[in-house]
Amino acid sequence: MASDPNILHSVSERISRPVRGSRRREIMEKFRAGGSLYRVHAQYSRQRTSKEKKGFNYDKTGKSRKVFKKIKAESVAETLLAPDARKVIEELYDQSAIHINGDGTIKGVLQLYPVRPFCVISFMESSIRSYDALVAQKDSVLSWDATGGLIKCQQSSSKQILYYELTLAHPNIVDEDTLIPLTFMLSESQSLMTVVQWLTLFKEGYKKVFPHKKDMFPRPMVILSDRAQIFLQGGLLVFNEESYEQFLARAYRMVTHQSLTDDFSKTNIHACLAHFMV
Repeated sequence: MASDPNILHSVSERISRPVRGSRRREIMEKFRAGGSLYRVHAQYSRQRTSKEKKGFNYDKTGKSRKVFKKIKAESVAETLLAPDARKVIEELYDQSAIHINGDGTIKGVLQLYPVRPFCVISFMESSIRSYDALVAQKDSVLSWDATGGLIKCQQSSSKQILYYELTLAHPNIVDEDTLIPLTFMLSESQSLMTVVQWLTLFKEGYKKVFPHKKDMFPRPMVILSDRAQIFLQGGLLVFNEESYEQFLARAYRMVTHQSLTDDFSKTNIHACLAHFMV
C-alpha cells in the first residue's frame, strides 16, 4: 500500500472517499426497502470504528448526510417507469391490473386517470371489502382530507395538484392514531363535481363487488372532514343523496325532537374544529 507522509489534513476536517460501486448499490437497496434517510445514515454512522472517528474518517457515511440524500434520489429515479408522467400512469395502470388482483372483480390499483383535467382515482377490491365490513360498526369513523404541494404537472398546466384521501378508523382494529386508507385521488380540479365523481366511482366499485347489495351501499354514521364546503356537500350527496339545505332541515328536526323515521339513519357531516382553529 502506497503512502505519502507529506499529505496533511486540518484537525477536524472530514475525510471521505466517494461512495461508489457495491457500497452505493447496497445503500440504494436499503432505501428501496423503505429505510428513511436519517435511519439509514445513522445505521452506517454506528459502524464507524473508534480509529475512524479519531482520524475524522467518514468513508462509511460521506462527509455529510447530503451524500445519502443524493443516493436516495438516485434510487427513486431508477424506480420510475418512464420520464413522462402520463406514460408512467399508463404503465402503472396496466401492470397493476395484471399483478394486483388480476383475477378479481376490481383489478389493479388505478381505476380512472383522465389527462385533462389531470386526475387519478385509486382503490382496490380489498379496500371496498374493508369498507363493507367495518363502516357500519358502531365505533367506526370515516374521514377525508386533502393536501396540496405534493405534485405539480409541469407539462399540462401550472395548477396545483391536490391529494385527497378517504380513510377509516376503528378503535378495536387499529390504534387510536392509525387510519385505514380506502381510496385516494390526485386532481388539479378542486370542485364539488370532482369529489362527487371520485366517491361515486368508489360506490360503483362496491356494486360490482357486492352485486346483491347494489341498492344497499353502507352509510357511515359520521364522516369527519375539515370545513371545506366541497367535502361537506360531497359527503351528503354521495351517502345521503341529500342537498345541503335538506341536511340543515334534517338537523333542525333532530335538535327540536321532530325527527322523521329515517333522519337518524343518514350520514351526519362533522366539520373538525381543530382545522379551523389551527
